[in-house]
Amino acid sequence: MVKIPSCFKGLFVAALFLLAPLASASAANADSLTAALARAAADDRVGQGVISGLTRASSLRVMVAFSLPGGAVASRMAADVRNREVGTARERMLARIPVAEFQLLRSFESVNAVAGQVSAAGVARLLDDPNVLRIDLDEGGSGHLLQALPLMDIDLVKASGWTGAGVTVAVLDSGYDTDHADLSDDLVDEVCRCSGGGGCCPGGGSTQSGSGSAEDDNGHGTNVSGIITSKGALTPAGGAPDADIVAIKVIDSSNSFCCTSDVIAGLDYIINNRPEVDIVNMSLGTNAKFSGSCDTAAASTIAFATAIDTLRSAGVITFVSAGNEGLGTQMSAPACVTNSVAVGAVYDSSMSSAVFSDCSDVPAVADQVACFSNSNSTTDLFAAGAFTTSTGMGGGSSTYAGTSMASPAAAACAANLLEAVPAATPAQLEVALESSPVSVTDSTNGLSFPRVDCDHALAVMTLTLDHYLCYKGAAKWSGTVSLVDILDGPASFDVKKSKGLCTPANKNGEGVLDADTHLQVFNLKGPHLRRAGVRVSNQFGSYLYDTVKTKLLMLPAGKSLDSAVVPSFPGPLDVVTDHYRCMKVKASKGAVKFPKGVTASVVDQFGSRAVAIKKPSLLCVATDKNSEGMSSPDEHQLCYKIKPDIAHQAEGVLAANQFGEFLFKKLAKENVLCVPSIVVLPEQ
Repeated sequence: MVKIPSCFKGLFVAALFLLAPLASASAANADSLTAALARAAADDRVGQGVISGLTRASSLRVMVAFSLPGGAVASRMAADVRNREVGTARERMLARIPVAEFQLLRSFESVNAVAGQVSAAGVARLLDDPNVLRIDLDEGGSGHLLQALPLMDIDLVKASGWTGAGVTVAVLDSGYDTDHADLSDDLVDEVCRCSGGGGCCPGGGSTQSGSGSAEDDNGHGTNVSGIITSKGALTPAGGAPDADIVAIKVIDSSNSFCCTSDVIAGLDYIINNRPEVDIVNMSLGTNAKFSGSCDTAAASTIAFATAIDTLRSAGVITFVSAGNEGLGTQMSAPACVTNSVAVGAVYDSSMSSAVFSDCSDVPAVADQVACFSNSNSTTDLFAAGAFTTSTGMGGGSSTYAGTSMASPAAAACAANLLEAVPAATPAQLEVALESSPVSVTDSTNGLSFPRVDCDHALAVMTLTLDHYLCYKGAAKWSGTVSLVDILDGPASFDVKKSKGLCTPANKNGEGVLDADTHLQVFNLKGPHLRRAGVRVSNQFGSYLYDTVKTKLLMLPAGKSLDSAVVPSFPGPLDVVTDHYRCMKVKASKGAVKFPKGVTASVVDQFGSRAVAIKKPSLLCVATDKNSEGMSSPDEHQLCYKIKPDIAHQAEGVLAANQFGEFLFKKLAKENVLCVPSIVVLPEQ
């Protein structure tokens, strides 16, 4: 036993007296931490990564998503209202939590989320706020790189004169070689939002703007940008060499990003500062993977969805690489966000083998899904992504493989389409790209996807035909005609009585090109060569159909509502409006069917109505009648059964065409809407 000298006994007792409260405080702090973690674990608004992280560290970096007053959706608001509401809700939330418990690191003007360093006590306090939607790790990630233009017919589109001129693409990546001879003329703005290592912007901070702020220190972003817009002097030309680039550096020199909030900050910059941006490309993704749509899965994906939806509502389409882990059920964010266009990769040419760090393809064949490419049911497109030579740092070239290369290839095609059709919406662009006649199958999951065919997409975007709304009617006539078209002929057909009249129709405010020329419908009887797997593409998508039976002939006609006035009509040599041979169709076996719930607003000379669009019933192909020729032999009509909310009818309508004059005592309820379409026949 050790004896304490009497001179020290007083000091010892005093020390015990002073240490007792500290021990008590330590125990109280431990109890408080345990309680805070238990509170977080019991609330499904907190991600598991946050809970496990706070058991090992006193604080960590998170993203917090919060709701707006009244459940308002930020992407649907006017810009000034949205930013005001986001700011007010953010400040209200932050006012409830001490800085010691939550240190704000990033906030956004248009996205209802923040990033910050939070303690367990801070998480508990945030959970007291009912407007907090999610608290998750501020997830890191990387560019989708592992180590193609002719395959996708982008060269044909460029040869037609569409090169992305007047279109601006924002590239969120590792930066941009501003001195590269093939890139220097295309850069219109550059910023940096890069927090890794305490700040990975060229100036050393986490936020930088102005000249040099997006200078590339990895090479990934320079390669991606060149796939879009390289001039082709020193390296292969990009898909849209005349497009402009806004470069936003969010990836560091090791091709990684520390925090999703950096990428969100880049998107927020576009929303609020670059209204001229038409297309966004993000060849990157989080380390976290998600099955299916992830819009509400985590605070970071809520923020991604808000930003991407806000851009889309402003007319901006967003392309994202699907990722390179070879997964068949998951993708990273933001590829998993519903309104992003997620792009997987195929080989752009055949080779004896392609070997990567985690997989190999022996052999590797053009249009084969690369073994590294992720995909699942929410993947939208595939494009050439292995191997792609493009611009490299230091003024040279670089050759990479990855979904990182596929995404900008699709974005470049979209830039050319936008030059051709400047008013095209993101939805129209996406439908045109997904209407590709080329389909690829991922052996990992057995799912099939459209592979970008830019020339076909351009054809869908630039259809020059009117829509037609068809009414039932009856008028007698009979005769014989000779027809030849892409599906059959030449062959002789018997023409029977007229079944009705189709009027030029303005669908969804898209306008009418020729309000005077109608299509008169006649029964048609004759030979029919059955075709299976005919691909038909239009504004509603791309689907496979089998032709069943020849049913109708559509003949250009004039129309008069005064039966005493004979309308003018196209003559035999006037082929501005084609004739059409119509066949009954059904969906091909095993093919995706036309979805339910599709609607449209349709206006014609008899009135306006909302229509529910049912399944397609007739494929009407342009046909050469009696060797009179065709105006648009590559443009056709797919006719859908419809159900109008208001039925219209007319009496005493006089139609006139090459067959004569026809008085319809009554044109009854409209029952069919014909939509301009592109037809691709199956390989024989």
